[in-house]
Amino acid sequence: MKTAKFPVIINNPFLNCNRICAYQQETVRNIVDYLKKDNHVLKVIIFGSSTTHFYQPSKSDLDLYIEVEDGYKISQKDFFKNVKVKNDCDFLTSYLVNKESDFYKKEILEKGVVVYVRK
Repeated sequence: MKTAKFPVIINNPFLNCNRICAYQQETVRNIVDYLKKDNHVLKVIIFGSSTTHFYQPSKSDLDLYIEVEDGYKISQKDFFKNVKVKNDCDFLTSYLVNKESDFYKKEILEKGVVVYVRK
């Protein structure tokens, strides 16, 4: 799946906002705003249909990869309590991906869209 370019429809756009489908931009803005408060979060990547013209609001989910410092775990419970998402959200962190397979990480890093990087 090749990433596409979209119109930016939100105020205060995030990094590469124009590469996230318009329907998901507000949700991704909320995710970035929440995660950038956590000093252990290094990078946030969106991948899958939200970065392509194949996105369907009623069917597609939001695929989210969060790169964190080694050994750090983000609470999914706290995340979903504090961040409003419009559709289902597949929540992956580098901790989980590194335990599972390098293939997943390679695919995400090659095909995903970076929306936040800690400075």
